[in-house]
Amino acid sequence: MLIIYALTKGYLDDIPVVDITRFEDELNHWAESNATELLNEIRETGGLPDAEKFDTAINEFKKSFSKSE
Repeated sequence: MLIIYALTKGYLDDIPVVDITRFEDELNHWAESNATELLNEIRETGGLPDAEKFDTAINEFKKSFSKSE
């Protein structure tokens, strides 16, 4: 869910193609520990939280993501 939002909102535009799969894996792992409220809301309601919650989570994750060189 997060990766689709990230892709459609341009968060992957600066991520090299070779890093996309790793970005997705690490984002999902990061979210399980750091964005539990967001994930729980998705699971419990079956709907999507407001965009601000997605934006905040993805921006926080991107601070720790290291691109390949």
